Amino acid sequence: MLLTLFLLMAARFWETKPSTDWTLQELDTFVSDSPWAQTIRTSGTAPPAILYLATAAPMRIAEVEVRRRYVRAGGPVDNMHEDYELLLRENEGQIIAVAVKLQQSEFPDDAAEIKKMEDQCQLKVGRRKFKLSGHFAPSRTDPYLRLIFPREVSPNDKSLDIQVYVPGLSSPYREARFPLKDLIYKGKLEF
Repeated sequence: MLLTLFLLMAARFWETKPSTDWTLQELDTFVSDSPWAQTIRTSGTAPPAILYLATAAPMRIAEVEVRRRYVRAGGPVDNMHEDYELLLRENEGQIIAVAVKLQQSEFPDDAAEIKKMEDQCQLKVGRRKFKLSGHFAPSRTDPYLRLIFPREVSPNDKSLDIQVYVPGLSSPYREARFPLKDLIYKGKLEF
């Protein structure tokens, strides 16, 4: 019982500590295995892919901290990331951004593959399906493909089901389910 209580308290470091105090291990765990992030495995030899809800407040906080540490360590600033941040600010509460870890070299410069991604990525909320409304390719300083969907969630919905086609991966199809009841941060639903 005491061990379970300790594990529950330790698992919620994002609720109790400012992001500047998170260890590198905690940051890595948060962006790969938290209520807002999943490491998705597929059958066969395809490598797992990390997928997370990038518009959720705790994930935004984690991304700011990762970027702060990266720049502080001498990493370059990338203007493409500024365009993404501007989109988030201008559309706050209107979009859901999903990030999929992908090396820039893996993302093809192939119009047919990008079109296939645009056609096959979808967000399912209840019985409703939403197509991709935009994306940001990975860059040299941001290894995440960022997929943009409309934010159309009602109080009766139970989960966000995300189906993505990721060009450049050996097994390009990925699916993730995020139960809404798990996406609570500081008492508020965040996605």
